Amino acid sequence: MPFAFGSPEPSYAPSTKLCPTHISARLRFDFPNKRVFAQVTTTIKGNVAGSRSLTLDGVNFSDVKVTNDDVEWVYNGTTLELTWNAPFAVGETRLLTVDYVVDHPVTALSFFVPDAHYPNRPQMAVTFNEPERARYWLLCVDKPVVRTSLEYFITAPQDSVIVANGLLQEPEQLDAAAGTKTAHWRLDEPCPAYLACLAVGEFISVDDGNLHGVGFKYFAPKGHKEEDLLRSFNRTGEIMRWMEAKLGNPFPYPKYYQLAHPEQGGAMEHISLTTWDEVFVLDETWAREFKLDTDSVNCHEMAHSYFGDSVVMRHFDHAWLKESWATYMECEWALDFHGKEQFEYELWGNAARYFQECKSYTRPIVCRHYNTSWDLFDAHLYPGGGWRLHMLRRAMGDGPFWAAVAEYLKEHIHGPAVETDDFRKKLEAHSHLNLTKFFDQWVYGQGYPKVKGTYSWNAERKEAKLVFEQTQEGAAFDIELDVHLTDAAGTVVRSVVQFDGKRGVSVVALASAPVEIAVDPDHSVLFSLEFNPGQSILETMAAKGDLFSRLRAYGELAKVGSRQALTKLFEAAQADSFYGARIEAVDALARAPSPYALELATKLLLADSNDIAVGAMLFSLLRERIVDERLRTECLLPLLQRPGLPLRARARCLELLGVQHVAEDFPLLQQFATDSGYMGIVR
Repeated sequence: MPFAFGSPEPSYAPSTKLCPTHISARLRFDFPNKRVFAQVTTTIKGNVAGSRSLTLDGVNFSDVKVTNDDVEWVYNGTTLELTWNAPFAVGETRLLTVDYVVDHPVTALSFFVPDAHYPNRPQMAVTFNEPERARYWLLCVDKPVVRTSLEYFITAPQDSVIVANGLLQEPEQLDAAAGTKTAHWRLDEPCPAYLACLAVGEFISVDDGNLHGVGFKYFAPKGHKEEDLLRSFNRTGEIMRWMEAKLGNPFPYPKYYQLAHPEQGGAMEHISLTTWDEVFVLDETWAREFKLDTDSVNCHEMAHSYFGDSVVMRHFDHAWLKESWATYMECEWALDFHGKEQFEYELWGNAARYFQECKSYTRPIVCRHYNTSWDLFDAHLYPGGGWRLHMLRRAMGDGPFWAAVAEYLKEHIHGPAVETDDFRKKLEAHSHLNLTKFFDQWVYGQGYPKVKGTYSWNAERKEAKLVFEQTQEGAAFDIELDVHLTDAAGTVVRSVVQFDGKRGVSVVALASAPVEIAVDPDHSVLFSLEFNPGQSILETMAAKGDLFSRLRAYGELAKVGSRQALTKLFEAAQADSFYGARIEAVDALARAPSPYALELATKLLLADSNDIAVGAMLFSLLRERIVDERLRTECLLPLLQRPGLPLRARARCLELLGVQHVAEDFPLLQQFATDSGYMGIVR
């Protein structure tokens, strides 16, 4: 399946001969009718002498009226075409004022109002514009290369909470006769349209102090509890302090607010006002499974304040400069706060998600050919690009890499939009490496090395021979692989496998046959690996190897599929103290088409006390749609009786029970289908 259908033309950033520099929006909310009455005044600057024309984006607006008398205009339902009577001089600025109505917007601005189905729903309206949807409520140039300062004058019912990008400029103005109030918010830092955000409605809020003047405040719809909001976001200050030190730059905005609301889906890094799906508001039970993820996403979204918000991509083809970086900062947070194995588990999971998507299609990380910009926000962009950043870090070394990143940010924060070459050149300046070939292969090229390895032992010569082949279609990748071989006495011998085209061979002298072979133990290269050096070596790797070696050994032992191999896999996982290893062991067993493998998988599941692990293990079984009576009677039904079974684990257990299609289970499933528990997660 191709990434893009129909051979689309390449997409480029628009020219900015005339460019908006400031937007002042007066917005009056009409909640009963899901409308906004808007008056938007845009400051427009001439960058090229003689320029007279500009196109602004605005979809499905009604009652459009340009109040200026010095400009000809045509609104066609999607764009406002403007032609001034007199051309602009270089540096000249003019104001353009446009009145319009936003009526039942189909996207970007979501209204939530009580109705017959949800009579107690809190009333609210929240925006979410990425990647090119601001145009459904805000008249603008809806491309990231155009950034403006923002000003909002928002009028809403007087009992509403009103919050937006930037800072509140003055006390809210009440109009008692109209039953409304108006809030004036302003963002002085330049903002692309997709990062403009406002929220109006019935919210609770919690003030969480500040870090050297950067204020923290959290919001959620009425009905939530303040302690749950704090539980969700209580590490915000800690993450910011860590991030400033890691990136060598102060936080680039005067506040950092976070707002949860329904139907967001994930989270979004609007400048100084990150929005979240309300599923991230954690009660005590839900936090047991979801706090680790919530902290990681908190790190991801805050990283965008640097990568994406203050240092902005020129166009969507360079979106990896924001999303790949935010993903990799999650890995860094895991390393510094949860340890080496959690960091490696993030890398493992990121590689797995990228490899899975590559089964459907591959594309360059920097890609101009796409059907819609939203298509770019895939596993190539997030984990695939994050892995490429990790490879650059390994190639350069930590010191030069992080120094280059700090300088790159310092030079570009609130400056002109950036492209990938801006980043590459800064890395080269600090590493003195020529990275052109790396970027050609890994960023502008597509795919990754698929490596298949073999091992043999020459007892007479006491030599181990390793042969690795790149099996992917297309050209060979210019890589080398470190291999560590451990002999029976525990001596580790390091070998570097150099590839000649797609083939790499290494012959290593050892005192005795290796008992363990670790391929790329420092995780310097993104590649998939098929490598079975023999069952005895796999058993040792499963029990004693680094995390990647253990997980690879689990997969190979499951492929072997013999009772002995599966038993050794089970024993190694059972003794493993890291929850992620146990999850991946169950995942490997779930893929093995064997009743014995399923028996061992359920034993690991039932024995595990880690809340995150239990839910993930159930997901592996659910993904395989396993139907088995012993699974039902000896695992699923007993699990549902377990006191304190957390929410996601309970939900997945019920899903898997439903897959069994046993009639006598239907009353139980119906009972949980009407469960009114926290956030409807189980329901």
